[in-house]
Amino acid sequence: MKVLIVLQILTYVSIILVSSVPQDLSNQIRRIITDDGYPFEEYDLKTQDGYFLQIHRIPGGNGEKINQIQGKKPIAYIAHALFQSSINWVCSGRNVSLAYLLADKGFDVWLGNNRGNIFAQKHETYLTTSPRFWNFSWHESGVVDIPETIDFILNQTGKSELFFVGYSESFTELVVMGSLKPEYNGKITLALNMSPAVFMGHVKGPARLFLLILGCFISGILDKVGHFGITVSPLMASISTLILKHRLSRFLFLTYIYSVFGIDYNGTDLEVLRKEIVYLPGGYSTKQLSHYSFGVINPGTFRQYDYGKSENMKIYNSTVPPDYPLEKVTVPIVIFQGLQDFVASPQDVEILVKKLPNVVCRTKFPKFNHLSFTLTREVRTLVYEKIADLFINYGKNKTCN
Repeated sequence: MKVLIVLQILTYVSIILVSSVPQDLSNQIRRIITDDGYPFEEYDLKTQDGYFLQIHRIPGGNGEKINQIQGKKPIAYIAHALFQSSINWVCSGRNVSLAYLLADKGFDVWLGNNRGNIFAQKHETYLTTSPRFWNFSWHESGVVDIPETIDFILNQTGKSELFFVGYSESFTELVVMGSLKPEYNGKITLALNMSPAVFMGHVKGPARLFLLILGCFISGILDKVGHFGITVSPLMASISTLILKHRLSRFLFLTYIYSVFGIDYNGTDLEVLRKEIVYLPGGYSTKQLSHYSFGVINPGTFRQYDYGKSENMKIYNSTVPPDYPLEKVTVPIVIFQGLQDFVASPQDVEILVKKLPNVVCRTKFPKFNHLSFTLTREVRTLVYEKIADLFINYGKNKTCN
């Protein structure tokens, strides 16, 4: 009973935080992109289950006129990680941003947002103050948000396929889509994925303990009392900014981050971190974390959501949730992984690569942790330019060389 009361209090606290989300975010991302000299478009997508997702587009490079370039460029769809939103792909600035780099290299860049993040907190029926709004994991994003965003982009542009960039959870969603909706494999020319979070049996550090406690003791209760959202607020952003201003608090903060995600031996770019942290976390449901926790409890498995034996029988006609059939994920996949990654560990990525039938290229970064693909020093040179070159070369000759 005490646990239920605590969780209900947390739910109400999260509601307060959600209601404090800045209301001018659409103007903020528009201002960031246009001030940096790039064309900008914004779209609203209503999913089949009633969520409204904002999609942001950079249809050309710096200084290009929109009416001169639409329909002539290959498409790059960039999806975000669990703690992110579309704004994290541009707030790092002209000299860093992957979105800007791809736009300058000749791509029509689309930035997606999944349900529950700061650009997708509207529903046709539910308010964000309702646990029903937050009753989703990355499964729903994989079977609804990602494929419907792909269809929207292709319909808007008249194209038949696109390039995909995934990071951590968005790769989880990609393989959910590819396994349960295999027709979408043919709509992606090449999928580049950083820190692929699928198998979770070898997660290390505090994240492992947290997910074990969540999966073993808390998830079942949350399924009954209702999951809640965790979203950035002005207060949280101010505290984060203050922490990074002082040497000691910054050191302690980075020490904690490295203990959770692994050490970045290349070094964290503090300027990029300062720009991104004010938009973190980008908004997610506790059910997403719960779903990951089941992979820690059951190493070597990648399954649909576990509601407990009795509910599983009602939903799946089995006491155990079904595995996602990864053999059906035939989209050409490139994997970028960090060997210091505590979340998408090298051991779990090895399992993943053996399960996927079409990994066409794989690059290991010995000094990188889970966050390095957005926060490490010189990330544009070390990572993003490689992504652009891969897309360009693969578009020409279907090879990674």
